[in-house]
Amino acid sequence: MARPPLADENPPENSTPAALQRCGASLSFVWRLALWVGVHAIWLLVGVVVVLLALNLHTPPSWYFSINAQAEAADIELAAGRETQWRIEGAIVCATTVLPAPLELLPRAASSPCGGRRWQAHALPGGEDSGAEHVLVLGGATTPNAEPAPHQVSLETRTDGGLQMSIRGQDPIRLATSGQEVTLPPSLNLIWAGEARPRNLVFPFTGERVRVGRDVTWSDSSMLREGTLTVFTASEESLAKRSQVEEVALMPGDQVRLERYDGRGVFHPKGFMRFDRLGGDGPASLSVVAFGRAESVRIERFGDSGYEFKPGWWVGILHDGRLMMWSAILIALITVLGGVAGCRDLAPAPREAWRTLRTAWCRASPPTQELER
Repeated sequence: MARPPLADENPPENSTPAALQRCGASLSFVWRLALWVGVHAIWLLVGVVVVLLALNLHTPPSWYFSINAQAEAADIELAAGRETQWRIEGAIVCATTVLPAPLELLPRAASSPCGGRRWQAHALPGGEDSGAEHVLVLGGATTPNAEPAPHQVSLETRTDGGLQMSIRGQDPIRLATSGQEVTLPPSLNLIWAGEARPRNLVFPFTGERVRVGRDVTWSDSSMLREGTLTVFTASEESLAKRSQVEEVALMPGDQVRLERYDGRGVFHPKGFMRFDRLGGDGPASLSVVAFGRAESVRIERFGDSGYEFKPGWWVGILHDGRLMMWSAILIALITVLGGVAGCRDLAPAPREAWRTLRTAWCRASPPTQELER
């Protein structure tokens, strides 16, 4: 004889215990379903993290290098085909030939600022106190059907507190002065004497390559004094669209080379050089600021062969925004699931909870008399 059902097991369909039982079954099903989905989502997230990690190692993030240095010498190869304009008020123009008017040929002297006999000194028209602008134009205009050639520019502070600039190239140089444009030979030297106390000079540039500092030798005292080399990476989270990765201090005598990047798109090094003529007995200062994209930057230090400054692969992983985001989600999900239940409870599918839910909401009707017979 079958045991009569207890009142707690089969409460009336419209009673409060029955409603509570159905709610409990629904919540149990939703809870187990959420846990089951979470367990399987872990494996999906693991796959996503592995794919992002492989992509990061195969194509590392782009590095942007910034050089900020105080130096006594710097060399630039200007980008071919791009026009560069510099103001050169107060300079003495040295050339191997006599330059056309309005430049004025200075008489030869025993101590010429241009150095050797083959160089002839010329003064800019109007003088420094006249307020006239003298703009030197390099590149930009070439002869038809001719490939543009870059100009090599070298700047170096002088022992008298002045500055000298050496320009070498193949294309002619133009000078805009006194309302006219004069064509100059492709090789020039510009001298700013220290006693003339020229205005502060700024030379912006876009180059093929940049070298700050020179090798330390017994015959040349010009070198890098101090500076920093900073590495950035592109970042969508930062307001500046880049985030700092690492910074290294440059030592006196270092040489830093930054060249054009030909990877995913051409990126020319850009920056400026500023010459400040300090008052009193303070030394002249040549500030160099350059910014460029590259895989690495070469630093040549006195006494060794130099090294490539490049962040390691682990730094690239730490600054990959997508990889860090999905890794954080994976760790958080594992932590949550590990805290609410054991692995044994999470592994099975929620079929048992589904049966309980159906039983609670779809009870079988009581047997009729015909079925009992």
